[in-house]
Amino acid sequence: MASPTPIWHLHVIPLEIITMRLPFTLAPLLSSLLCLSSFATTTHTLHNVTANAKANCQFSAAYENQFYFVDKSGASITTFTLEPNVPYQFGLVLSGGADFNMEYTMVCVADTGAFAKRPRVTYVIGANGPADPDVKVVNDYGAEGSWKVIPGVGEDFSMKLQN
Repeated sequence: MASPTPIWHLHVIPLEIITMRLPFTLAPLLSSLLCLSSFATTTHTLHNVTANAKANCQFSAAYENQFYFVDKSGASITTFTLEPNVPYQFGLVLSGGADFNMEYTMVCVADTGAFAKRPRVTYVIGANGPADPDVKVVNDYGAEGSWKVIPGVGEDFSMKLQN
């Protein structure tokens, strides 16, 4: 009887080889699911951000720094641009030592070209405990920001930055 192949002798088959052998219609679907799965499993929470106008957004750690933000490709981000009515998705990734005392801000400012007093929304985001977000919204210069919990996923943020 042949002995089983030791685990260190197994080879990883590249995704390109796997998808080459699938029917044409299944290959793109598998690639998409694997990428989405990778994004979803590396993040603690997922969030969508929308605005009715173009806006420039920035994250800042307010307390602790045991976390960071990623875009859909998994790249670390500190800023992003919103296009009108197009959701932007980001993930929050926790690193060692993060706890429920952490807090961060997300500020989105309308891209109106004005020098000052552009509509903006500041979200101060934290948590009271597991699945218990604590979000405060500061609206400036006519902006209206809101948020809602997406159970088991995270929070979604939306803004009205112009009439």
